[in-house]
Amino acid sequence: MLPALDPVTALTSVVAGKVLNAIIWIILAMLRPRLAGPKLIVFGSLCGALGFWRIGMRGPDPSALYLLTDNTLVMTGILLLVAGYLELMRKRFSFRVLAACIGITVAGFAYGFDTTPENVAIRVHTVNLVALIVLIVISRAVAEDMLQPKLLRVTILIVMALHVLVLFVRSGAQFFKAPPQAQLLDDPVQAWMFLEWGLFFSLLNLFMLVTLVMQYAHSLTTSVEALEAEVAERRRLQEELSERLAAETTLREEQYQFVRLVSHELRTPLAVISRSAEMIALTLEEPAPSIRDRLAKIASAAAGLFGLIDRFLITERHQIIGPEIEMTAIDALLDDVRQHFVAVQQDGRLKISRDHAAIAAPFDRAMMVTVLTNLIDNGLKYSRAEETVSLSVSVLDGKLVFRVADKGIGIVETDSRKIGQRFYRGANTTDTAGVGIGLYSARKLIDYHAGTISLSDREGGGTIAEVRLPLAARPTPIQDPS
Repeated sequence: MLPALDPVTALTSVVAGKVLNAIIWIILAMLRPRLAGPKLIVFGSLCGALGFWRIGMRGPDPSALYLLTDNTLVMTGILLLVAGYLELMRKRFSFRVLAACIGITVAGFAYGFDTTPENVAIRVHTVNLVALIVLIVISRAVAEDMLQPKLLRVTILIVMALHVLVLFVRSGAQFFKAPPQAQLLDDPVQAWMFLEWGLFFSLLNLFMLVTLVMQYAHSLTTSVEALEAEVAERRRLQEELSERLAAETTLREEQYQFVRLVSHELRTPLAVISRSAEMIALTLEEPAPSIRDRLAKIASAAAGLFGLIDRFLITERHQIIGPEIEMTAIDALLDDVRQHFVAVQQDGRLKISRDHAAIAAPFDRAMMVTVLTNLIDNGLKYSRAEETVSLSVSVLDGKLVFRVADKGIGIVETDSRKIGQRFYRGANTTDTAGVGIGLYSARKLIDYHAGTISLSDREGGGTIAEVRLPLAARPTPIQDPS
């Protein structure tokens, strides 16, 4: 036999517990505003507290509306609590289950008030049936939540099983009452049921708090693991980058040593040629003008090659190649180009237009001589012996434009994108000597000037090579000495 317990006192403890739970979850909702679960639990706890408070405040003869309001608040609180708990476990309250709970509640209360309003048994059975449904839903969600420790899940399931047992006891007790009571507050057994109800939901709230903490701990662990994986990946990439950098450094060192070797091997024969020309000039007392001119050209060509070696083959480690930009007369540049082909007796096939040559522009003179001689040499090499190559200069849209046009073999369409790559030669050039580096070198030198080289077919056959250099300022006209 249970000791006597005042139902109002039991209900007061239930209300106090639900209000305390609501306060706790309000704080959590403020700390984690993006979570919907704590907000639903707050509303559910407050609805339940209000419903149980109204039950404790019932008069001796409450109206059907009063009873309906009390029970509606209690049932709404239960459903909101369940929805909140499921949200915490990252699950949704099934709409079908919700509809079933509402349907059972409406049908049970309507039937009870319509047939035997003085009998609380039907209302008790209705509430217990709905509670049983939601307990099954929560139990299933807890059992499937593998993120929580097994001990915690088992403990929650045991508490729920005990509450289910109490529900059956509460419903079973209604069959042994004679006559049925119309007031729950007149039944001391219900007081213990209310007390158990409050204790159950307090424990369930505690378990949900632990569940939330465990979720945050798992999330933190997952984040740390992801961060560690990212750090490990970055370290791997750093090591890979270091290995590639070391390989690149080794390759550059090998390239440097090779360039030094080539530089030395080129300097030796050039020195012999230059010195031989000097000795011939000293040996001949009165050389013919043509011989004197040829010796001067040999000396000039050797000096030019020495300059190229010094600038482009890097005689000192870590030397930086760069253009020596200065204002240069276009006429002087064209003269240098012509002198190159005079020395190799090809000037007769070169036609230079000087219509816009009386200006000065900023560029590296030696580099531009190399670029233009490479382009002209290609035009001469891939044209018939009787054909000429033309060189013209103009200023267009703020750019200095050089055009080299020939009547040679042209460019095969399939080679148009590859022409100019290092060591690449067109499919129609196999009968002519070459290594495929002249145009590549010209492009690199023009890159130093932030310029461009483009190749196009010439109408009637042949190729047009166009060099465009940006002009930092307007071209400077050359003053007429006269």
